[in-house]
Amino acid sequence: MDIGRKIKKLRSDKGLTQLEFAEKLKISNRELGRYEFGLNEPSEEILNRIANFCNIAIEDFGLSIKEHHTYAYLKSRSGTLSIEQQKDNIIKYTKKQKIKIKNFIEWKPSAQRKTIDQKISSWLEIISPGDTLIVDELSRLGRSVGEIIILLDALKKNNITVISLEEKIIAEEKNSLLSLFANLEKKLISIRIKEGLAARKTKGMPLGKPRGSKNKTRRLDSKKEIIQEHLQLKVPLNSIRKILNNILEKPISYNALRYFVEHDPILKSLRN
Repeated sequence: MDIGRKIKKLRSDKGLTQLEFAEKLKISNRELGRYEFGLNEPSEEILNRIANFCNIAIEDFGLSIKEHHTYAYLKSRSGTLSIEQQKDNIIKYTKKQKIKIKNFIEWKPSAQRKTIDQKISSWLEIISPGDTLIVDELSRLGRSVGEIIILLDALKKNNITVISLEEKIIAEEKNSLLSLFANLEKKLISIRIKEGLAARKTKGMPLGKPRGSKNKTRRLDSKKEIIQEHLQLKVPLNSIRKILNNILEKPISYNALRYFVEHDPILKSLRN
């Protein structure tokens, strides 16, 4: 018997309608219907819920259950916690939650900067579907909000759970985290500025603006990269405005952002 028929039989044996059974499993009626008709394959988490509710073993579905592991990611950046401090925080959390860490993954600086696709491939070589990744804060995962959103989405599609201690969340739905990402963008900008200043100082270069220089750029010129990343991800313009207003000293209107996008050939092509 395939999994869909097995689920339908278990529901029938309980004398429940699809709607009643779906409510017990905390999923939608439509989702349950797709499982029963074999249109979608339920995740191991859903099968566990069904098994627990029906008092059966998950092995009764005819699956061989793979052992899942938890990994912790460590990355040192200017103005943030050291590697040892990150490790201590993660160890305290996992002890409290009774989670066993299989391995600490420590980021190593590289002369060649990886593309986001290369980063995703690197993660998937280490972490398997069903595993969990713990970080002390989401800013460790990338240099920009756009990069972090893409990475979280790729991990989610591979059934990998990401837990962030700083933000106190289990990162799942990217669309529900816009306000969190706005605050995260502030932090990433601050980190990049500190890293840039530290690099200039190391090279003996003067800090700050040259004397007599004037700022001839528009307000949003420095935020063009952020706008471009979010447009590539098909984030609505009004949501991008909200993210920017958490970063800018003075808020901008929707019309001002739209004007900026419409008068920049690259940004305009992404929106169309």
